[in-house]
Amino acid sequence: MSTDARSARPGWVPADLYPFDSRIARIDGHAVHYVDEGSGPPVLLLHGNPAWSFLYRELIRGLRDRYRCIAPDYPGFGLSRAGPGYGYTPAEHAAVLERFVEQLDLQGVTMMVQDWGGPIGFAVATRHPERFSAFVIGNTWAWPKADPVTRVASCLLGGPLGGYLILQRNFFVEKILPGSVKRRKLTQEVMDAYRGPFPTPESRRPMHVFPREILHSRSWQRSSDSSPSSATAPRYSSGQPRTSPSESPSANDGNSSSPTIAPSSLKAPATSSRRTRQTRS
Repeated sequence: MSTDARSARPGWVPADLYPFDSRIARIDGHAVHYVDEGSGPPVLLLHGNPAWSFLYRELIRGLRDRYRCIAPDYPGFGLSRAGPGYGYTPAEHAAVLERFVEQLDLQGVTMMVQDWGGPIGFAVATRHPERFSAFVIGNTWAWPKADPVTRVASCLLGGPLGGYLILQRNFFVEKILPGSVKRRKLTQEVMDAYRGPFPTPESRRPMHVFPREILHSRSWQRSSDSSPSSATAPRYSSGQPRTSPSESPSANDGNSSSPTIAPSSLKAPATSSRRTRQTRS
């Protein structure tokens, strides 16, 4: 475990918006960047595609006086670097996250998830339920998806057309990200922070893997026992409007009422899990 000076960061990381110390966890040949701010009960913040820990910058600022806020970047995202042979699949990200949680020996964790953070985080939580105390669930899922719209989106964005759009045109960052943010227009400084990790077509491959894996990783999602089961009647807090998958949930914009369930409600996916209540726009 090491702490890197802020001066060593790339120029596209805005110090005023991301005023946190960078830390590096060495896990199975990967350099996993994360921030670890504040003290108190641990809150683990997991990002989706094409985000990184920068996504949670405002929430960390708002909570670090009461909580220990931990936000990692998956290998290939943000300031993390993947080792040789890494495929950027959700199963691999979950394995790295599991080692990360063990390495930091996190206990009594409240885990916040959105987008791919759900399948990745819940895969770890179901293997180590004793380490988790609560979940804050944003726009995500926790069971295999195969509805017609999902199939089309996965095949298009995960295939050759999506490869061109994502690798050559940086489609996720340039189009999907700003287009999905409704509450405010992203500034040039913020957009540059999201562009920064993906300057070349090769660096954008991690973004292209995720849409393909919506369908390809269904067997992994089944085997990871990552679905909250409605049969155990998990209690939710009051719901919130569905927030963007690509921009920061602010600690001050009313997003603190995300649905929360207890780790004991996690079990193997079943048909009944599809009835579990979700946040909606």
